[in-house]
Amino acid sequence: MAVGGHRSYLDTFLVSALTRRKLRYIAKRSLFRYRWWGALLTSLGGLPMEKSAGDVHTMRQSLDMLREDQPLVIFPEGIRRSGPNLYKLYEGAAFLAIRAGVPVLPVAIWGTEAAMGRGMMIPRPKRLYIIVGPPIHPPTPGSIQRIPRDAIQRLTDELSGVLQNLLTEARIKTEARIKTET
Repeated sequence: MAVGGHRSYLDTFLVSALTRRKLRYIAKRSLFRYRWWGALLTSLGGLPMEKSAGDVHTMRQSLDMLREDQPLVIFPEGIRRSGPNLYKLYEGAAFLAIRAGVPVLPVAIWGTEAAMGRGMMIPRPKRLYIIVGPPIHPPTPGSIQRIPRDAIQRLTDELSGVLQNLLTEARIKTEARIKTET
């Protein structure tokens, strides 16, 4: 499973470009209402999720995919955000990783907000930087039925720290490359 910060709709396409495997993505259900956008998201492997907590159907589908070794991508900030700082992460990615017993691959992408931020319909050429961090292995759930809340929170906090560090590193490297080119 891969997780990353979310600054632009371009993030989905860029993560897809990192591998030849077909990736699955969790996306907010409202995006699937638009015919062309919904068709595109579905063709990319999008799974519609209700933003409110408790979309049990999508969580079960996600768990099944992870257990079948299908790659899943989640942007745990929940929606596209702005700026260099990661926002508070939802705990769903940590829960899925622990429950399925799969490592989490952190991915930071910098520059997509400038290339195609909120309100932009056409991407602009901008310098982008992608960093894939080392996998983070979740604690094993063992034979217990319920995953302790503190285990989910610890993994979410770890993911947040790692993603923030990678996002900062990607931003610094992008800015350094732009300075050397001018």
